[in-house]
Order: sequence, then structure tokens, then C-alpha cells
Amino acid sequence: MPRRGHKVGMGTAMTLISFAAASPARASELARAISGDGWPSIRQLARQAAVRIGDPPAVYWTVGLGLLAALVLVSVTPLLRGKPVPSPEGPRLANWATQRLLFAALVAATIFGLRWPLFAPGLLNSDESHSIACAMKLAVDPVFWRGIDGTTGGPLLYYPLLLPKLFGWPLGYGAARAVGLAALIASALLLYGVVRRLFDEGIARVAVLPLVTFLALATGKHFTPYSSEQIPVFLTTLGLYLLVRGWRQGGDSAVPLILCGLVLGTLPFAKLQSVPIGLFIAVCGVGVIGWRWLRSGDRLASRLAMFVGSGFVASGIVLL
Repeated sequence: MPRRGHKVGMGTAMTLISFAAASPARASELARAISGDGWPSIRQLARQAAVRIGDPPAVYWTVGLGLLAALVLVSVTPLLRGKPVPSPEGPRLANWATQRLLFAALVAATIFGLRWPLFAPGLLNSDESHSIACAMKLAVDPVFWRGIDGTTGGPLLYYPLLLPKLFGWPLGYGAARAVGLAALIASALLLYGVVRRLFDEGIARVAVLPLVTFLALATGKHFTPYSSEQIPVFLTTLGLYLLVRGWRQGGDSAVPLILCGLVLGTLPFAKLQSVPIGLFIAVCGVGVIGWRWLRSGDRLASRLAMFVGSGFVASGIVLL
């Protein structure tokens, strides 16, 4: 197990993960030591479920493809009806199919329903092993800058891997992939929110349908592991959503723009390669503030100060 004062790098990560993979009993012992309890890992639960389903996995494909078919139906219903929101005079079933909460639930259920067996495989990618080893170190020594060599990844790339511990799950491949999959599902839903605010409900659902289908059916080993892109993608999508929300809602509230600045300010501490995308969104945010000032005489200096200042505040919080 990583020790306090020992810095975790790629070599240490591979040693830990390879050692655990070579001895399942030792891996289980290591997971229990890190988690502090004897709960089974997400990977173990996925493997047990896969055994119960059997070969060929008819139940898995029936449920998964059934969810995907229901998602397609719910996605095209608003366009076919020509009414993007529930209408009192419309059929009850059609109104039910246009509910946003139902669409969001189907997106999450479809992606999870077709991706959960991918929690079961072991070592697939050395970067994933490095991330898990860093999370193991943070579990015993939570000061990132003292004990972690994240290369181009920052603390926000590794701290989320500790979230399964809050629910009693041990750290491991399954838990890491669950965190990454949750970030991808949230990113897809945020993108749906962005398109919905720019256009309408029907266009938004159809626009994200190819992305959701890809995420659900992408089972190759390069799309399975927890990667250093999943959290930055979530943060950039969240920042874009907050920017579009602040632009479209109008009014005098600056809260969405301040939150957008806070999110964009965290990007350098997730992945350095995401900074150029964040800067582009920030430039768009400055443009939105200038556009509102030209249209309605909105307070320009104070809005710019709050938007830019919130980004530096976020950086300061992370550094603390």
C-alpha cells in the first residue's frame, strides 16, 4: 500500500496493480485495507452478475437494447408531435414521453445498462492503473502536491476516485470505471441541456442521441478504462452549460456566469490539455457579457470582474 511521504508515480502504480492482479486474494486484502471494510468491489459484483446472466447473455442484450429502443422512441416523440413540452390536449402516453426527467433517466439507464459488464475486466490501461494508485495514496495521505506525481493531470483528476469510498466500495478498476462512466453520463445530459436552451426540446434530444448510442455501445478496450479525459470533459461541458444558461435566461442574475467562471478556473487542476478549450469558453463568456451590455446597458465592469475573478478564486481554492 502507498505510504505517507512516498510519492506515487507510474512505476509505483504498475507495481501495485500488477502485484494485485497476480494475486486475487492479495488484491482483495489490499482493497479491504484501503476501503476500511469488507464490502465486495464493484468489479466483483459485475463479474458475479455476468456469471448469473450466462452465455449467451440474452437477458443483458434484451434489457440493454430495449432501453436503447425506448430512448430512441422518447427522443423522436417531441419532433413527431410538433410539441416539445407536455400538452393538456395531447394523448397521455405522448405527454409522458416528452417529460424531461424520463428522458434523462433513460439516457443514464441506457448507457449504464449496456456498459456495466465493462466494470469486470482487470488491467487494461497503464494510465488507469496510475490513477488508481494515486487514489490509493490519497486515501492515506490526502495532500496531493506532497505525494502524487500526476504528470499532466491535477488533483481534480484523482480525488473523484475516492467518491466510491463514501458508499463503502473499495478502490479498484470497477470503482474507477464507475466514476468515469458517471462523468460521461453527466456530460451527455449537460450537452442535452446546452442544445435545449439554444434550440428546443426535440432538436436537443435528437442531437445527443448519437452520442448516447456511442457511449452505450463503445466496448473497445480504449473506451473502457477510467481515463484522464472524462473529468475534464465533464467540467468543460458544465462550464459551457452554465455559460449558455446565463446567456439565455436574461434577467439581472450573474450567478450562472460566476459559476461558469468557477468551473473554468478548475480546469488547469484537472488536465492541462483542457485549458485551451476553457479559455475559448471564457472568451465566449466575455462576449456574452459585452453583448448584454450593448443590448440592455448591463453593468459591464462589475460583470467582467465577477466572471474573471471567480476563475482565480476557484484556482486559489484548489491550491489551498
